[in-house]
Amino acid sequence: MTTYLELIVHHGGKMDYSEEVPRYLNGKIEEVDMDLDYISYFQLQQLGVVHFEYARVERLWYMAPSHNLGNGLVEIRSDTE
Repeated sequence: MTTYLELIVHHGGKMDYSEEVPRYLNGKIEEVDMDLDYISYFQLQQLGVVHFEYARVERLWYMAPSHNLGNGLVEIRSDTE
């Protein structure tokens, strides 16, 4: 049985750290379902290139649902994260 994970993807904007709580500005927010068995660093990069039509993806970040922008962003550098 295939299990899908719903990702909420923020892209095309910038983080604003000028206030106490960081904010994501001027970007798009989209939901994407991905097969849990196939989520990897390279699949996430491919998602940015193919689905969102970027020439390349320079950096990836994730945030656990129980965290916020002020304390929960973690950079994804490999499949380990």
